[in-house]
This record gives sequence, structure tokens and C-alpha cells, in this order.
Amino acid sequence: MSPAARAQLPPSCLPEASDRLGGVLETIHRGGFLIEGGADNFITTVPWALDLCRRISFEAQLVQTNSGYRHAFVVRRGKLHHIPDGFVVMAPSNVWPLLTTPILSPWGKLRLAWERFVPRQVQTDDESLAAFCQRRLGRETYERLVQPLLGGIYTGDPHKLSLRSTMPRFADIEQQHGSLISAIRSQPKSKERSSGARYSMFVAPRDDGGKRI
Repeated sequence: MSPAARAQLPPSCLPEASDRLGGVLETIHRGGFLIEGGADNFITTVPWALDLCRRISFEAQLVQTNSGYRHAFVVRRGKLHHIPDGFVVMAPSNVWPLLTTPILSPWGKLRLAWERFVPRQVQTDDESLAAFCQRRLGRETYERLVQPLLGGIYTGDPHKLSLRSTMPRFADIEQQHGSLISAIRSQPKSKERSSGARYSMFVAPRDDGGKRI
């Protein structure tokens, strides 16, 4: 809708680009399951959303993801593939699952392994999530693994998302350690096997009308 057309709308009119209100935000109940068309949870390491739930006495309605389904998947050549265990958003902590995954080509795996030798960014200016990931991990890892994960987390274009505003931890890791792979693998091992997003950090409102997956 053009600015001129929007200006002619009555004050009580709410413009909407799609055929329903809410944009990408939509909750669907289908086959006994709850499907979110937009953001389906929020992260607990950033305090604001959790603090709001506490202030309005809503904290008891928050649930974590089902531990039996704590895996992320991507589609490659028409097939659903489990994201390699230990691959946390933008860095792997387990080498073997990456070597055996059909998601990446042999060249893509070699380029990912080369991340250990990629020099850290000298300048401290901010860059996009996409630029950072492609610079360190290669284009193939970004397109086939990282971009689907980031799209699910932020529902936005990683080329337009600031690294410092969304995932400053990885920028700090590069400045302090250089290699993301070396830094992540040197951290204490978690007993919980998971891949993709850090699901233990996410919660969502309970909805008794469906099964949250």
C-alpha cells in the first residue's frame, strides 16, 4: 500500500498486507499438534520477555520444548535430514557427525574444516549474520545449515540482521579465540545431545489445545 493510499484510510482502519491480520504470526491446530507460523518461543538468556511474564503472573504458563523432540531438521534434495549432533547455530562441537552428514558436500566439509585457519576480523565494525558466517564457515555451510536455523530463530533475512545485535557471543569468540570451532570444542561437554538451536534456553506459552513439538 502506498503512503498516499494509507493516508486516506480512516483512523479506525488497520492496514494489513496479507488476507488476514497478524502478518507472519499465526497459530494453527492440526492433527492434535500446535503449529506456529511465526515465532514459536523466546530465549530465556535475554531477561526481558521472562521478566514480563513474571510481572503479569504468567510464568507458570511457560513450557519448555518436549525433550523427546529436541532435534532440528533441514530439507536437502527433497529429503528431511537431521542436523548433525553438536552443531549449535554457527559452530560444531562434534566432528564426526559433520563428516558423515549428507547435507554438506565434500568441498563444503573441507571449507568448514578450514575455519580453524581463517584469520579473525581485524576491524571491529559490525557485520551481518550472513557475512560473518560465510566468511568463517563458507557459503555452503551457511546456506544449508546456518541460514535455516537463523531463519527459524529470527524469521528474518540474515543479510539484514546485525551480528552484534543478535548473536554477539560469536563475534566475541572470534575476537578472543579466532576459530569458532576450536573455541566451541574446548568448552565443557554437555550431557544433553542436541543440535540446531539451544532448545534448553527456549520456552513458550502453554496451549492445552495441542501438543507442542
